[in-house]
Amino acid sequence: MVKRIAILLGAAFLLFTFWYYQRNPLTTKITIGNHVLYVDVAATPVARERGLSGRTSLAQDYGMLFVFPAPAKHGFWMRGMNFALDFIWIRDKTVYELTRNVPAPLSGQSPNMLEPYYPIDMVLEVNAGSIDRFGIKQGDKVVIRQ
Repeated sequence: MVKRIAILLGAAFLLFTFWYYQRNPLTTKITIGNHVLYVDVAATPVARERGLSGRTSLAQDYGMLFVFPAPAKHGFWMRGMNFALDFIWIRDKTVYELTRNVPAPLSGQSPNMLEPYYPIDMVLEVNAGSIDRFGIKQGDKVVIRQ
């Protein structure tokens, strides 16, 4: 009987942990060039789909890092966004492309689809204007601190 309860509690804990991290991304620090950013990491399909949708703002030195299992031309849209973003397209921990000042869709407007020119394995979304403010450029190295 005690063994069954222990197994059930262990299974419940694992399910809760899986559920929690599907809905609450991990936060870590990254460095691009000389600038340090704090990012929520979206590494699961659920977290990547949700992204920053529904948030009303993003702190100045914060962003969301989308991590994919393999390089591809992963598409992004601004569904449910309330503020403009810059997109930093990354492959092999190197900045490949930059997309500046993508506006949030107006009420009732369909969001535009964004896609990189090159296959990428990560995308960093930051407040519009951050690319220029931080001096981020193509070829910059990205260091992820666990």
